[in-house]
Amino acid sequence: MKFIKSVLPLPLFLALGTLAGCSIIFPSSHNNTVKNDAVTNNEEAANIARLVQACDSNDATRCFALGIKYAEGLGVKQDYSQAKNYYEKACNLNHGNGCFQLANVYYDVKHDYSQAKTFAEKACNLNNIMGCYNLGLLYSKGEGVKQDYGKAKTYYEKACNKDFGDGCLNLGNLYYNGQGVKQNYSKAKAYYEKSCNLNSGSGCFNLGNLYNNHQGIKRDYSKAKTNYEKACNLDHGDGCNNLGHLYAKGQGVGQNKTKAKEYFRKSCSLGSEMGCNNYRKLNETTADDNIPPEIAQLVRYCNSGDASSCFELGIKYNEGKGVRQDYSKARAVYEKACSLNHGYACHNLAVSYSTGQGIRQDYSKARSLYEKACKLNNSRACHNLGNVYLHGEGVIPDYSLARIYFEKACNLNESGGCNNLGALYDVGAGIRQNKTAAKWYYEKACGLGSQEGCINYRELNALGY
Repeated sequence: MKFIKSVLPLPLFLALGTLAGCSIIFPSSHNNTVKNDAVTNNEEAANIARLVQACDSNDATRCFALGIKYAEGLGVKQDYSQAKNYYEKACNLNHGNGCFQLANVYYDVKHDYSQAKTFAEKACNLNNIMGCYNLGLLYSKGEGVKQDYGKAKTYYEKACNKDFGDGCLNLGNLYYNGQGVKQNYSKAKAYYEKSCNLNSGSGCFNLGNLYNNHQGIKRDYSKAKTNYEKACNLDHGDGCNNLGHLYAKGQGVGQNKTKAKEYFRKSCSLGSEMGCNNYRKLNETTADDNIPPEIAQLVRYCNSGDASSCFELGIKYNEGKGVRQDYSKARAVYEKACSLNHGYACHNLAVSYSTGQGIRQDYSKARSLYEKACKLNNSRACHNLGNVYLHGEGVIPDYSLARIYFEKACNLNESGGCNNLGALYDVGAGIRQNKTAAKWYYEKACGLGSQEGCINYRELNALGY
């Protein structure tokens, strides 16, 4: 089970259509919050006691839930040693997720790769796809086992056959590099395509490279662009960089230095050193001191009180699109749009305060702005607000409030909100544990495009829920 963290990066583009969803009553006073904390603490204590009793009676699912609670600090003090003990008991009772998490403890915390291999193998034998994938990684790297690409291929195939995108990606890499198999670009392409269709940014990037570099298939810059574009939309930094190259050179698209610069900038923000270098080089040759007519028009409309124009102007100042990047100006126009009840502007302003981008970090202001944006039916703001209470960002963690906001985000079709709501039901945080409800929300998250939701749904389905 995975929680999806807050969606904090500011978007390049946002849909401006009206969002619909049922209304929720939000607790607002400090007294109500204190009361909810007390109720939550009592509920959590009772829930933990029930889980311990069930685990003592050899209920593997409850042992696993206790492991999650101690690992995440959900209703108990975070304790990795206790988490390991409960994962171990769950695994001994043939709980696939318990074995998978136990393998991760040995790999990430204890650095005992031999034990990590043992429990990843057991997880895989219990049909845990991530256990199979991790076992493939161990054989590929030769960690805890003798390096064996043939065995790595076997485990990647198991993961890929169960629609785990990164399993297909690594299987494609074996065929691309000729590791444990005869080099075959055609097969590499097929696996990259499946990986990309499963929303793996690296799969889309590698597929774009095959078309761009004329490796085993006919060069096709248009198809390279399509796949780099999807990789970039999935926040793959090198995908954004290569897309920028196509626009800079006019390959498969009309030459457009402004778009090239935009993709290099995004690539840089995603940690690509090549993207940063290309952005700096292109920035030296493109002047943006003169305000383009479309920017001047947005300024006029914003000054006349048009909230959408203020919001669009904020994005341009924040991203440096057509104007010099200026966080202060971005914040000013976001504030104006937010005062005019533009939900996306309130959300982006909250992100600035939450991350401290161009402003002093202030969790209290971020929370207040997320609340306003959520009341304006901004699904991402509701999701982020749920994460504020889930992770205790400037507040005491409150799983009941987290549930309320995840629920509203899910009602507004935010995939992360549905996944996180499912996770709360899955482990019984802030609500009575209910695997059936968890599965329902995971399924909705999966349908909305969340790979984590798909994984979580399949795992519960495999357990018979």
